[in-house]
Amino acid sequence: MTINRRQWIQSALGASALAMDGLSWAQSAGGLKISHQFPSGSLTEGDFRDRLCRKFAAEVDKRSGGALKSAVYRFRR
Repeated sequence: MTINRRQWIQSALGASALAMDGLSWAQSAGGLKISHQFPSGSLTEGDFRDRLCRKFAAEVDKRSGGALKSAVYRFRR
């Protein structure tokens, strides 16, 4: 039995998909890094853009049930 080009490509893609599936399970869920350049504050005080980022991070933590952690960083020049 000879393998034609289409069968060879399908088998190669299938093997690479299986390999990538194993890699995705091996990676740990690191976290979401949110960065901005505006003045820092807290959830209730400070620049509204910083508060928006912090509220977004808190909502991500809440909706994911703690599976995805997020951190807000301020970019400094």
